[in-house]
Amino acid sequence: YSWAGMSADREHGEIYAIYQGSVSVFNSVGMEIYQFGHDAALGHIIDVAPEQDGRILLLSSNRDKVSVLRCNYRGELKETLELKGVPPDFSLRPQRIVSRKGNIYLADLSGRKVVVTDSNGAFVDGYDIGAHLAKDEKPGTQNDLLGFNVDSDGNMLFTVPTIFLAFRMSRDHKIESFGGAGNLPGKFNVAGAIASDDKG
Repeated sequence: YSWAGMSADREHGEIYAIYQGSVSVFNSVGMEIYQFGHDAALGHIIDVAPEQDGRILLLSSNRDKVSVLRCNYRGELKETLELKGVPPDFSLRPQRIVSRKGNIYLADLSGRKVVVTDSNGAFVDGYDIGAHLAKDEKPGTQNDLLGFNVDSDGNMLFTVPTIFLAFRMSRDHKIESFGGAGNLPGKFNVAGAIASDDKG
């Protein structure tokens, strides 16, 4: 795989790799145990988020429209999730989806916005990350997000490689950063994906 997307199912000890619009599932010893999406029946799969109950959420692109699909553990479509109550300011084209403790996080990396819904797609909160970053940016520049994840406490983690920083944004919209350009401990070259372990 080259530039594959990845997602972990901690409940079942499995890794999902998204590559060229399809998904491969690997068990805890690295053996590929299942594949789905290669026939394009689910559209072009952009990202995957396992839910605690074993179901799978997919971000799928089909004819320039991005949909949130809920599938069973075999990747068989069960429903298309309709997003409800999302304010016009937070209409987005997400490239990342994360499921944490009954909430769904949809991240538009280039639009620099995140929408949080409940498990049924009803709007819970919206985060304009770009507005937080704009105050430190040079006029006329926009630094896209690259990595995006959510830790076990519901804090959003993301990276901005063009400014060599990683960020943590809390549920109450407070933001902090770490890193910076350099090769010393705690500094970054190009920061990509990001995740948090159980100790934070």
